[in-house]
Amino acid sequence: RAAPSAGRGPGEPAAANRAGGEPMARKPAERRRAELARIHIGRKALGLDEDAYRTLLREVGGQDSAGALNARGRGAVLDRMRADGAFGRRSPVPGPERGPLLRKVHALLGERPVAYAEAILRRQLGARAPARLEWAKPEDLRKVVAALNYDRIRKAKRAAS
Repeated sequence: RAAPSAGRGPGEPAAANRAGGEPMARKPAERRRAELARIHIGRKALGLDEDAYRTLLREVGGQDSAGALNARGRGAVLDRMRADGAFGRRSPVPGPERGPLLRKVHALLGERPVAYAEAILRRQLGARAPARLEWAKPEDLRKVVAALNYDRIRKAKRAAS
């Protein structure tokens, strides 16, 4: 007979999470605590600074603090973080559209670091910007390519004058 797992009482299910990573809490207080923990994990995974984090909470959940969010607000914030790539694979494989766009961004960057393109993305998208360039949607990558092209043309005009 196998020994019961640590932290589990008799009759409790072995899985701590449901499919999809949703916490399986028995009481509302436990569920709230688990959701708040996931929000903070998502903040770290997305690399949000304090201002971006508070803006996200305000725009999506209607509150300045995760602790002040109701269940619907916590769910909305978690959904937004999930859509931005906080709880998925860490290195998504570029799709058929994303791969060529990423190569174009890297070519246009030249000697500049990838952080430059990520800063352009954050400037354009605000709180909904993903933490990494690879996680950006193709339409957002097209905007970064356009900004880098504009910058390239502007520098060429300066050099010519």
